[in-house]
Amino acid sequence: MMRALEIDQAIFASTDRGLVRGYQLVARSAGVDAACGQTLCRWSPTQLPLEIDQWALSFFRVSETAVAVARSLWGGPEYSGRGGAEVVTVSLILRDEQFAAYGCDPLAVAATALTIGLLRLPLDMTPAQLPHASLPSAPLVAPRLTPDEDAGENGQSVDAVVKLILQQRRVAVVGPVDPWKVIKRVLPKLPQAARRRFSFTTGLSPAHSRPFQLHFLASADTATDRSLRSQGVAVVR
Repeated sequence: MMRALEIDQAIFASTDRGLVRGYQLVARSAGVDAACGQTLCRWSPTQLPLEIDQWALSFFRVSETAVAVARSLWGGPEYSGRGGAEVVTVSLILRDEQFAAYGCDPLAVAATALTIGLLRLPLDMTPAQLPHASLPSAPLVAPRLTPDEDAGENGQSVDAVVKLILQQRRVAVVGPVDPWKVIKRVLPKLPQAARRRFSFTTGLSPAHSRPFQLHFLASADTATDRSLRSQGVAVVR
């Protein structure tokens, strides 16, 4: 029988509970301490780009010994009654030894988590204390490249992305690409040290407060180009 990994989890959303109103960490499991909670708040969005009609996946390091795989998606109406939908980010926090069981592959973590019902919008947003999440000790669904994907026409773009990441640059891939396929091709090309500090988002907007190393944008207008330049983000099309 496959042994389960006990994974910490947290939810970032908008609420009027407690002394603070607005976006905050509304729920967490016992292993999410104050420092980890502050990092999750920093990397979690309060807005989603208009072109995102479903969700965005993100991956980033929360400490020297742990990483987070997070899914940001639309929730219900904001408590303020202003008519907008809140943005909810559900995060799984894995210690490095747990992450190693998945080959240090955040896509394998996300795919397995989604298959067993994790990283989804909670039906009940009221509990502040979450239980640990149970994740199989090995991937149930491990994204793999097929030969045609590995030899795709975007190979030069992937090589350009890898080169910039190895230079510790932030990169934005602009255009109609599948982020999961690009990430699947980038990860094996990164040495262990680079993979340790690697971070990405499949759809969140670039921001100084969330310095993801790899972004994906369907398009970039003049204002977006200006924002990317101001943050030192290299563009690959």
